Amino acid sequence: MTENLTPNGASISRGHLALLLVTAAMTTLLIILGSVVCIADASAACPDWPGCYGRAVPPLEIKAILEYTHRLVAGLTTPLIVAAAIVGWRRARHLPWVSRPPLLAIIFVLAVIVFGALVVLRGLPRGAAAADLGSALIVLALMVTAALAAYVQVQRPGPALHLSWRTPLGELSLAALVAVYLVLVGSVLVAEPGSVVRCLSWPSYRMPGTAHVTRSVLAGVASLLVLGVAATAWRARNRRPALAPTALAAGLLLIIATLLPLLRPLDPAAAVTGTGAALSILSSAAAVLLWASVVTLALLSGLPPSGQTGG
Repeated sequence: MTENLTPNGASISRGHLALLLVTAAMTTLLIILGSVVCIADASAACPDWPGCYGRAVPPLEIKAILEYTHRLVAGLTTPLIVAAAIVGWRRARHLPWVSRPPLLAIIFVLAVIVFGALVVLRGLPRGAAAADLGSALIVLALMVTAALAAYVQVQRPGPALHLSWRTPLGELSLAALVAVYLVLVGSVLVAEPGSVVRCLSWPSYRMPGTAHVTRSVLAGVASLLVLGVAATAWRARNRRPALAPTALAAGLLLIIATLLPLLRPLDPAAAVTGTGAALSILSSAAAVLLWASVVTLALLSGLPPSGQTGG
């Protein structure tokens, strides 16, 4: 069977599910590459947009290649998001958790595109840069939502999903989601110009200054919330078996995201070269994957336990 029908006639085909999964994966890669460009301070390596020095092929210089690769991946990801929105609207309009997130994602993608062009042509103040990163994280959350909802709908053919967070686990998962989002977006707001801290990552807990301390405290609260959700989900694994692997992944990614910045050199120059650069990139990747896992955990927490149906 290649297509699962719901009573209201909406369907999720294997191809539709594959499109959503690939789009979510590409969005994840795009944000990680954006962090790599930030760490390498390569956002201005191509001074014009959308080309690079007026050419379709960038010069053979590492920063220009990084920036242009990021643009190419963005150029591939955006049509995928638009395609997911069109297919969802045409084929699964009555499945709101599948069809609506990609439509909303288009709005935030447009914001990211505008911010991306401005950062090359003019540079962005902290507030706008935070809005840029925040929009990208929302796009990822929306595409993960659509992909996960489609996967669950394929595995459980029947009525459209009904999610509810009116449980202790659901409320805790939403609190963790908001806290993690604020910590990640806060990286832009507290960083000094040129500091690797301005790039997406979890706090190192070693940075001086009131703003860094405030963000570190918020990160501590977010960590406790994530661990609380993971522990609660693990205890509920018999009634909610899908939660267990996601809870384990979220806990491990939180530990990795917390430890890697502690290993990174404090000196700004050392943090973006050699081993320091590798640690910075891994730290950003762990933070992005942590965000995706927390989104997934929140969505799974909203599903009814095994043996119950939504409606």
